Amino acid sequence: MAHPIIEHAFAELPRFSYEVQAFDVGGQTTQLLVHVTPDRAGRDRWVLITVFEGLGDTLPDADLVQFFCRLPVDAPDASRRGDFTRLLLAVNNVSSVGQFCIQEADGLLYFRAIGMFPRAQETWTTLLYQHLFFAVFQMDEFGASIEAVATGQTDARGAIAADPRLGSLV
Repeated sequence: MAHPIIEHAFAELPRFSYEVQAFDVGGQTTQLLVHVTPDRAGRDRWVLITVFEGLGDTLPDADLVQFFCRLPVDAPDASRRGDFTRLLLAVNNVSSVGQFCIQEADGLLYFRAIGMFPRAQETWTTLLYQHLFFAVFQMDEFGASIEAVATGQTDARGAIAADPRLGSLV
């Protein structure tokens, strides 16, 4: 049996025109894949929703819900990684929810946000929709710059200078 938040998302998100697919591990639904709008280049995007349980006494009345989306490119190799992380730092500094990250072992580049969901089920539909909306917004707003630096089309200094929201972290 899936976590109640996953079951709720599976039932409710299609009302907002999201395609959803259960992600099974060992025959049990543990996560949910949500097809969100394509990126600006028309590429498909899927957000993986995972519920973190077992927080027990430290968080007895809520669960943490992760929204994870792989970006279409990997982080650059070690020779350009420092410059690239400068851009991620600038972007993450202006993001109030979520962050762009690198999985160091293989260069996997992704966006991740974690929301706190109270056990009160009447809040879940709104929270799911808002977190998905904001994840897509962040990827739409900063994805092109991140991809341009990751692929060597520009450097972090140029990407930061081109976006006034990123300040002067050059």
